[in-house]
Amino acid sequence: MSTEAVYATDMGRIASNFYINVDTMSYFMANLRPTTREEMLLFHLSQAAEFKQLDARKEEYEEMKILVGECRYVDVDKKSYNEAHTKVLCLFEAYLKQRNIKTFSLISDMAYVVQNSARLLRAMFEISLQRNYADLAKVTLRWCQVLDKRLVPDAHVMKQFSADSSVGKLSN
Repeated sequence: MSTEAVYATDMGRIASNFYINVDTMSYFMANLRPTTREEMLLFHLSQAAEFKQLDARKEEYEEMKILVGECRYVDVDKKSYNEAHTKVLCLFEAYLKQRNIKTFSLISDMAYVVQNSARLLRAMFEISLQRNYADLAKVTLRWCQVLDKRLVPDAHVMKQFSADSSVGKLSN
């Protein structure tokens, strides 16, 4: 006997709250493990379906080669600079390093990557909390904070306070 009833799941709620593509959510569900470390977390982030259309354009090749060569925090294949996941990881790191980018399409893509990465990292954090993956929750929360504060992972904590920061200043 079929009731044809529809029931919400916790992962469905997370996907709905963070506007996650069903392909991305199924990828995260299949690949996120309690022992996932930072480099694999960022790799999984770059594999999201939201980024599949971000292949490098011909006018971006030269600057992408430079960005790939400068990557320190993410592990990328130096020869695959024209693939979407490599572009996502390089633009993610370039954003954290506050690197000036000259190509207008790369600037636009960087904004897209950063906006979606923040949303996807928060969803990964919720998934890890839901599944009781404490180590993964700690890693995802750390990367959420790194992205929010735009600090490279090994930067000193006081670097978040810039000279033009209004924190601690009294004004009328």
